[in-house]
Amino acid sequence: FFPIHKGRVLCVCWGGAKYNCNPRAITDCILEKELIGNTCFDVTYAFVSPERFKQEVPSVINSVEIGSLSYFMLLSTSQFVISNTRFGGGLYWPFRKKKGQFYIQTMHGGHGLKKVELDVPEVLSVEYVKNIHKDSSRVDLMISDSVFWTKLARTAFSYPEGELLEVGLPRNDVFFEGENTRKNFREKVHKIIGEQKKQIPFVNEVRYLVMNSATEEMIIDKTNEDNVKWGLPIISKVKNKQLLATYHGMHIVIDNTLEKGIIDIR
Repeated sequence: FFPIHKGRVLCVCWGGAKYNCNPRAITDCILEKELIGNTCFDVTYAFVSPERFKQEVPSVINSVEIGSLSYFMLLSTSQFVISNTRFGGGLYWPFRKKKGQFYIQTMHGGHGLKKVELDVPEVLSVEYVKNIHKDSSRVDLMISDSVFWTKLARTAFSYPEGELLEVGLPRNDVFFEGENTRKNFREKVHKIIGEQKKQIPFVNEVRYLVMNSATEEMIIDKTNEDNVKWGLPIISKVKNKQLLATYHGMHIVIDNTLEKGIIDIR
């Protein structure tokens, strides 16, 4: 009843919680090449709360609320669907790919700093494992930044035979655009460490932060059930209230006062 629209693109970042990562890098490139609109691509981002991103999303890119009738219509009629997380589970995520649709699963890592999905099946729910296989069976294309990541996709992501381009991750392109970019990044980190004149702990993919009110120590709470399921390491205390970090795309700050102690080096 609802035909696929040629050139229509639906993007979802972190389940609709963010506007960044690989999907944004891809659409930024399309935007830069002036391929949005006219006879090329019609791009829409799906958000849980579209109003939050009204000022951030370019006017030539549309927004839709996940769970709305318009969202499901776009999910059914887009020629290209791009996501950096899994579809499946819950009201907002059913995705029955139709003939003629092309599903690009970019994921959101690539550097192997943690265990993922089928690397740690023992800590995943039966439902989640089933969804890994189901979602991967719909994927038409994955991308990789290395031989290591390619092997990971074939096993941990249950993607043994599908098309996989080993061309790098779009979100990381900024680090290779020129020597100035790489130099600025190095100088930023060195300046932070130099100012502290001491070793500063580093943690990748901060998700949950809490404060020990008695000792005023910053705690990275990795005992949360969701974190354990993802196979992330447990990191307990950071005594000097200074931490170099890269935030996970779905990070939650329980106590906003902790933001002052977190130095995001992305």
